[in-house]
Amino acid sequence: LASLDKLPSSAYNKYAPIEEAVSSVITAGLYPNVAHCTKQCVDTTPSLFAKDEKLWFHKSSVNYNKRRQCDSEWVVFHEKFATSKTFVSTTTFVQPFSLLLFGESVVVRHTERKVIIDDWIVLHIPAQAGVMFRELRRKLSTLLKERMDGEDFKKQTDTIINGLVHLLRIEARDL
Repeated sequence: LASLDKLPSSAYNKYAPIEEAVSSVITAGLYPNVAHCTKQCVDTTPSLFAKDEKLWFHKSSVNYNKRRQCDSEWVVFHEKFATSKTFVSTTTFVQPFSLLLFGESVVVRHTERKVIIDDWIVLHIPAQAGVMFRELRRKLSTLLKERMDGEDFKKQTDTIINGLVHLLRIEARDL
C-alpha cells in the first residue's frame, strides 16, 4: 500500500490541516444544532441550552468527561434525544465566528457591542466584527450562487475564503 504522504493532494483539502477551518465546516454541517455552554461555578457541570431548552452531554459524547471545562461558550451537536433528560451526543465546541458564518439572520447592536444570530445566539463581540462577517457572508453567497450558475469566479471566491480562514485563525489565537 502506498503511504498517505505520497498520495497527491487535492485542492479541496487545502484547509484540512487548519483546525479552525475544519471546525467551521463542522459547524456548517450541524447548524442549527447549537447549544450555549455556561458555567455557574468551578466545581459544577456546565449547563447547556439550545434556545430555552436545557440539555446535558450524554455519556457517549466525547465531551462528557470534559464537563467541568468548556473549551468555548458554544457547542454544536449531531443528535438530541430524551430519556430521563434531554441529551446531546456527537458534540464539538465551536468558536463564535464560525456561528456568524452560518446563521440565517445576523443583527448587529452597535451600542450594546453584541451580535444576535437567529434571534437567540448572543455574541459579545465588537459590532464591526459582526458587520464585517455579515458582509463577507453576503458576498460569498453571491459568488457561490454565480459559480453554481456556471460562471467562474474562482479567484474572487478563493480570496474571500482565504480571508475568512485568516479571520478564524486570528479569533482562535486571541482566545
